[in-house]
Amino acid sequence: MVTRDSGRVRVDKLDLLIDTIGELAITKDQILGKLGETARLDAELDESLDRLDKMTRQLQSLAMGLRMFPLRDLFNRTARHARDHARRERCDIRITMTGEETELDKKVIEAITDPLVHLVQNAVDHGAEPVANRARKGKPSALTLQLDASYRQGQVVIRIQDDGRGLDRGAMQDRAGQLDRGEWLASGGRLNDIIFEPGFTTAQELTRTSGRGVGMDVVRRNVEQIGGAVTVESEPGLFTSIELVLPLTLAVLDGFLVQVGVERFVIPLHPIEETLRPEPEQVQFLPGDREMIAIRSVPIPVFRLARALGIPGDCRDPSGGIVIVLKGAFLRYGLLVDHLLGRQQFVIKSLGPLLEGLAGYSGATLIEDGAVCLIINPDDIPRMQQDKTQGGSRNRIGTPTGERSSFTQGNAWSVTIQDGSHER
Repeated sequence: MVTRDSGRVRVDKLDLLIDTIGELAITKDQILGKLGETARLDAELDESLDRLDKMTRQLQSLAMGLRMFPLRDLFNRTARHARDHARRERCDIRITMTGEETELDKKVIEAITDPLVHLVQNAVDHGAEPVANRARKGKPSALTLQLDASYRQGQVVIRIQDDGRGLDRGAMQDRAGQLDRGEWLASGGRLNDIIFEPGFTTAQELTRTSGRGVGMDVVRRNVEQIGGAVTVESEPGLFTSIELVLPLTLAVLDGFLVQVGVERFVIPLHPIEETLRPEPEQVQFLPGDREMIAIRSVPIPVFRLARALGIPGDCRDPSGGIVIVLKGAFLRYGLLVDHLLGRQQFVIKSLGPLLEGLAGYSGATLIEDGAVCLIINPDDIPRMQQDKTQGGSRNRIGTPTGERSSFTQGNAWSVTIQDGSHER
């Protein structure tokens, strides 16, 4: 019988190892960049550099694997919380789990543990319905809660779905009016997204987990802080499904290096659908410095990275630059940059406590020439440009926790784009 030896390693030592290997990878890239031309003239040097590149990538991959853990323990712990909460609420529940072997960075797992517990408790609170009602709808007597994890385009997607009552759209409309979100709802914004607004609740009475207006906004904020996104779909009387789209790791990032004016930034790869240099006839200029482009006859808004960040840019109109089409958590749009410098893998560094919460950015990285580049958070750009246009500024240090713009595609751009069965 084959056994595997195991031992404990302090997390801080593991983090230091990963950071050191990340620095090694950056130094390797700098060496390759500076010796690239020379290496072509020397076959032995070229071969040695190729081996260095390969060994560094293998070492980085092995180090990252040390911090990857299957989601089984998290799912089991979350399911236990769901059963305990259902027992307190006197609700019969059946829990199914798939994808427990999906692996995720330990730090990502720690960051989503509390949000996941809140989501399953919400599923019990808002999904439970009388057994007679379930029988009339052809449902089993017990509320079914499904936890599922899978890989999708270099990310991990965790889905929490219940076959309960679904979101109460009438109550959401009423509560939205009390929160002064009438314009938001009339503008074409998706009604489901209103549950992420701070202070929003549809609970009629106070319970251990519902009725305080605290919860889903915190879930979204915690997920976005690690570079993820959360979306919700629901059909009244049938189901509610919430998806967490998460990065595999918080240490490295695949992305595109772009240039705006003299500055360079990193755009994460996962929300990018395509890049293009639009033809002049594709571009439409609207009042209020708004711009749109038509991609295969579908219009999408365009936001200028230079304008959102308040820095000089070289492009006078979208046809003079590169448009990166992004599918964000709440909006599909085009991001205008001056130049696309190429795809790379970047070692992520935190912004530190002084710059934590700076709108528009999710981290920083070092590139081949040793320069520090900021990593863009694509979901922040639309509301940042709107704030700039309106004369405000959200791009500041110390944005209050939970503060969010009421930006939506409808009220800012007067357009609703249909994509299948979903409004964007």
